[in-house]
Order: sequence, then C-alpha cells, then structure tokens
Amino acid sequence: MMFPKALLMLLIVYKTYATEDVALHQIHTDNEFILCRTCGNLITISKYVTDKRSPVSRFIFNDTIFNRKEVVVQELLGDLFLHFPVVTFLDSTCTGVGEWEESSWFPGYISRPCMCAECGTYLGWVFQPEQPKKNSELFFGFILSSLIGETFVDSLVIYPTNKN
Repeated sequence: MMFPKALLMLLIVYKTYATEDVALHQIHTDNEFILCRTCGNLITISKYVTDKRSPVSRFIFNDTIFNRKEVVVQELLGDLFLHFPVVTFLDSTCTGVGEWEESSWFPGYISRPCMCAECGTYLGWVFQPEQPKKNSELFFGFILSSLIGETFVDSLVIYPTNKN
C-alpha cells in the first residue's frame, strides 16, 4: 500500500513543478528581450512594441516577430533613397545622439539618431513631440535588421554532446 501513495505524491509534486515551469516560460516568452544584433546588448523588451504609424511610410505590414503576433513593420524612405523596415517601441536603452531635427516621417515630432549604448551601432531614431508635455511621449523607431530576439539567439546555441 505504501508504493501507490508514494507514486501519487511524486506525481502531484511533479505536476506542481511542471506547471510552474510552464508559467515561467510563458512569462519569459511574452516579454522577449530584444538585443543589438552587433553586440548582444539589451535594447528593449517585446512588451514595449507599439503601433505608431507614419503617414509617409511606403508600405505597412503585420509580422510575427519577437514572440508577438501582429507587430506593425513599416518601410520608411531615408536620405539617399535608402529603405528602412522600422518597428516602433515605447522604451529602450539606446542612446540618442546629435541634435534634434524635425521628423519628416512623423509630423509634429522631432528626432535624433539612436545608438547602442554598448557598441555604438546605429539602431534607428528616438522621437519626441515638438512641444513635449511629458517624457512618456517618447518613442523609438528601430531598423529591424539591427535587432535580434533572444529566442532566436538561444536557438543558435549548439550544446556539446557526450560521445561515450
């Protein structure tokens, strides 16, 4: 009689820990870290993705990236006819550099370049209203090819195998 009780207790304990692991995994994937593609520095978190659309974007589409569905990606035309696929975020660790300039992509906003604080790679732009009321009105537009998701990076890791 002791064996079935021990087995039942073991199953209950296993189910409790397995449920906690699933919950922790869900929290982790809902808030994926988004990194600088050059150095791996944390730039932002996927929960800060926002839908800030430019009236002059060449085209807009939704994509599933950074473990989020329906992320708005828009192609913006820069100087010298360069095209940038841009995703917007509400918060970031990037460093704004240079002078604020009027933004042709987002009327009513001024912008300046935004660099990775660790390696200095050009990531995109930080935008603020021309007449800022509060700091929370900032948003960031990052060139999609300058970022990489933590989940994708983790999938690239090759673990050694035991050949014994």
